[in-house]
Amino acid sequence: MVYGPMASGKTLNAEAICQACGLKRVVELDERLQRKG
Repeated sequence: MVYGPMASGKTLNAEAICQACGLKRVVELDERLQRKG
């Protein structure tokens, strides 16, 4: 969690980072499944 005077901007940025990390994790999991298959 990031706190500061510009909370709204940081919140949106944090959400974007979380989405990017989530997509990255999904890709990694997908690659692992393809390797096993």
